[in-house]
Amino acid sequence: MNEANLRPVRTESEARELGRRGGIASGEARRERRQLREMLELVMEQDHYQLDGTKTTKGMAMCLTMVDRAIDGDVGAFRAIRDLVEPVTQRLQVERPSAEAYAEVAALLGIDSEEDGD
Repeated sequence: MNEANLRPVRTESEARELGRRGGIASGEARRERRQLREMLELVMEQDHYQLDGTKTTKGMAMCLTMVDRAIDGDVGAFRAIRDLVEPVTQRLQVERPSAEAYAEVAALLGIDSEEDGD
């Protein structure tokens, strides 16, 4: 963000008006996204016929195409599938092993657990 382009808010009423406008714009954008999502859900439920004549839904056809692309090496398709199956928030929740676990691994490896300086 370019700080030189920012204008300071001069009065409390100006800040209130800018906040109100932002809230209205946010609500409009949220409604548009909801409408788009609902339209896509309807389209994805429609019938789709594969090249071999099998009947499926458009959503299933999209999933199959993403899987095929991921198999062919499309990293973006792989990431999209991974994020749908296991959301990023779940992958980031990694627990650090306890001190006892470190000591147990060190004992198994024959390492003095005090050597690492912890």
